[in-house]
Amino acid sequence: MFSPRERDYLRLLAEPPALGLELGIAFPNPVYRRKLSWGIRRKVTAALPDWELYAAAAERNERVRVVVPRPDHETVPVYTDPFISVFRAVRATLGRKPTAPPPPPGRRRDEV
Repeated sequence: MFSPRERDYLRLLAEPPALGLELGIAFPNPVYRRKLSWGIRRKVTAALPDWELYAAAAERNERVRVVVPRPDHETVPVYTDPFISVFRAVRATLGRKPTAPPPPPGRRRDEV
């Protein structure tokens, strides 16, 4: 879903703050960082309905879940779905924010 540069940017943002200092080195241009953030938000917003649909289906039917091999390299795969846990974390973070009431007639929103 994300480009390699967007993945690098997200990876640096996800690191602990001491390691996150590399963000300014890897992406020194603040305009480019804003562009990357905007592109990531746009892609996530567009994909969110699909992930909601997938999460609902995966909760009800295990056949759509991703098969992830166990770390100890057992031959029997374990059915888990990391996308559901990631989706729940993203959904909890984004949440549904209440919308602000419209401004009074004749006034702009920033004047209120």
